[in-house]
Amino acid sequence: MKHQEPKPSVVEKPEPAQTETVSGEPTPISVIAGNKAITTEALTAAWNSFANTVKKEDARLFSILAAHTPILESETKIVFQIMNQLQNEPLQNVQPRLLQHLKTALDNENTEIEIVLAENHKTTKAYTAEDKFVQMSRKNPSLLTFKQQFSLDLA
Repeated sequence: MKHQEPKPSVVEKPEPAQTETVSGEPTPISVIAGNKAITTEALTAAWNSFANTVKKEDARLFSILAAHTPILESETKIVFQIMNQLQNEPLQNVQPRLLQHLKTALDNENTEIEIVLAENHKTTKAYTAEDKFVQMSRKNPSLLTFKQQFSLDLA
C-alpha cells in the first residue's frame, strides 16, 4: 500500500458581510475590532461623513441627518433627536448602515444609537385669517379702524 500525503484543504476567504444602501446596492461592511474612546468631535465628523454619503441617494434623509448634531450621552451611546415621527421611518431604514459606519469610523464596536423624539419641540398651529387679524390688531389697534372704515372682510 502506498502512503498518500493528505491534500491541503483549500480555505476560502470569506466575503465581507454586506448591507443594502438606500439605492438598493450592496455595500461591504468592514470588520470592527477596536474600542477607542469616542469624542464629540470624532462623532460629529463621522456623522457628517455618513450624511454626505447619502446626500445624492436620498436628499430627505440627508436633510434629517444634517438638521441636528447627535449627542454623545455616554461612552458609547449616541442619541439623535428628531422633531417629528415623519423623520423616524427613513432613519429606522438606514439605522443599521449608519451604526456600522459609526462603529467603523469611530473604531468602537460598542457604539449604540438611540433615536428619540424631541420633547420640547413646539408644534406649529395653523391659524385662520381672523385669528391672525385679532393678534395683529392687539399690537396695532388702528387696524380695527382701518377694517371698519373700508368694510374689509377677512374671509
